Amino acid sequence: MTAGPEAAAATTVAASTFLIIFVNELADKSRVVGLLLAGAFRARWPVFWGMTLAYVVLEGLAVLAGGWVSVAAPQRLVLMGAGALFLGFGGASFYWAEEAADGARDWLEKAKRWGPFAVSFAATAAAEMGDRTQLACVALAAESGSPWAVYLGSVAALGLLNLATVFLGDWLSQRIDAVKLQKAGGAVFVVAGAALVIRGFRLP
Repeated sequence: MTAGPEAAAATTVAASTFLIIFVNELADKSRVVGLLLAGAFRARWPVFWGMTLAYVVLEGLAVLAGGWVSVAAPQRLVLMGAGALFLGFGGASFYWAEEAADGARDWLEKAKRWGPFAVSFAATAAAEMGDRTQLACVALAAESGSPWAVYLGSVAALGLLNLATVFLGDWLSQRIDAVKLQKAGGAVFVVAGAALVIRGFRLP
């Protein structure tokens, strides 16, 4: 009888993770990297799988770390820490315009001999290691205590964005205001962070 509530809670965590990651990654530098990769190789599926596998590995490491924190640290500290982290991400999103490094095109030209899959994996891993998305997954896994739900939600969001970037990137880039999207993502982080801090204060 307990499986129902647990499954519902995990679904809620996965859905909220999906929303947070999806909105914030829409205007992230990884979309620019994906566009460069798709344009450089004209091999959409290898680029998609290389990018997605990098996220599978990185977010897996993130939720493992978050799961450990949820067990090792007091719940109040986890909530307050995660909330502060999210508030910081949200504030930064209003002021920082994340862009791919100017040398990305030169690097891709030199690395083309590796092939689209290997280059896409390496470029995405290098761009996202320690990025706010990975740190957000650590915080979400620690706060929720449901690392697998966070993992599934984040990988689903990133995989869908990779598909859109690789197959619809040129079309979308002409119709989406990246600055507004980044601010919207910042607002999501601020709301989520405030909610976590309030929950931390309310703990007995």
